[in-house]
Amino acid sequence: MAYPCAIFTKNLPYGAEIQGTVWGEPNTWALNVADEVGIRLQIACPQIKYQCEYQVKELSLSGTNGSPTTIAAIEIQFLKVGGFCTELLKLDANYNVISPEGFTVS
Repeated sequence: MAYPCAIFTKNLPYGAEIQGTVWGEPNTWALNVADEVGIRLQIACPQIKYQCEYQVKELSLSGTNGSPTTIAAIEIQFLKVGGFCTELLKLDANYNVISPEGFTVS
């Protein structure tokens, strides 16, 4: 059985830097994000009374220009900072950028 959960970003804003043309591949880029206090995620699943917070000091997302432009989070490891949950959260995610339309990094 699946339960709906929500993920919230905390401690905003974060510092970020974009690096264009990575890995020698055209139309690729990286978004590097860092924060001294920590990049924090809160996960809440009210139906099963689950709430937990994780954080990491820095992370890198990879991007590929296209239609749509995509952003990937690959094996980003967050450490638990609160709640009753596992000590480590590994994030693997792919996002399609649909707004603003035609978004690219050059």
